[in-house]
Amino acid sequence: MPTLRKRKDNDGYFALTSIAGQVITFQISEAGRQRLLAASLKDGDRFSRAILFDLYRSGDAFTFLVFPVPGPKTACSPKI
Repeated sequence: MPTLRKRKDNDGYFALTSIAGQVITFQISEAGRQRLLAASLKDGDRFSRAILFDLYRSGDAFTFLVFPVPGPKTACSPKI
């Protein structure tokens, strides 16, 4: 489940979650922060991933990662 965290360097918020075994940080826009505060969420609270994905789809949560993260692919051909 994502956890809402308040930034120490300003009034912004971010969410930490684990996706496919990797910890991902999503920045939360001001509009997203207002939506979370309206739902009575505060710093340190956990919330459903569905809420995070709703924020992501509306552009109110974002990350600088590209999904999925591509990895090197190796071609495998049988030896004849």
